[in-house]
Amino acid sequence: MSALKRPEILALLAIVAGGLVYALFFRGPVTPSFEPADDPGEGKRAFTITSVSLHRDYGNARLDLEVRATNSRAEAVSSCRPTPACS
Repeated sequence: MSALKRPEILALLAIVAGGLVYALFFRGPVTPSFEPADDPGEGKRAFTITSVSLHRDYGNARLDLEVRATNSRAEAVSSCRPTPACS
């Protein structure tokens, strides 16, 4: 095979093999970085979908959802539109 005679292909294969060995053998157990939400109780929901509408035109579709949220915690919850400046 002439592809294995090229040094850049051999370097790429060595990097990929090293990454696989590291990912499979040298990393510790993965733990989730989030905490599960508190159970709001029987019959209470934190989010309720109040309205759903689907608009289609020229091969595109837009799904509009209206959601009502209740905050049972003492601290205020901030919300913003999903833009890069929101984070």
